[in-house]
Amino acid sequence: MTVYRGPSSLDSIFPMTFAVDGRLVAQLQPNQKCSFEAAAGDHRFQYELGVYDCSANVRVESGKTNVYRLAQGCVIESKNQP
Repeated sequence: MTVYRGPSSLDSIFPMTFAVDGRLVAQLQPNQKCSFEAAAGDHRFQYELGVYDCSANVRVESGKTNVYRLAQGCVIESKNQP
């Protein structure tokens, strides 16, 4: 599984803190990505960035390349490929 932080000049001084199911996974800078293991099934993705505290329920599917884009404005967007 991979998450990446989209580019942004507006919030680039702040690290994005990313967690899965309440467990800290990474602190991301703009254009930075992080790969980690997550079991297939439902999970809660969350990030904090400046004043934003965003979360979404996501489904991790086995046999797929699970990729999510994180961006300012509470964007947690799936970019999954078959």
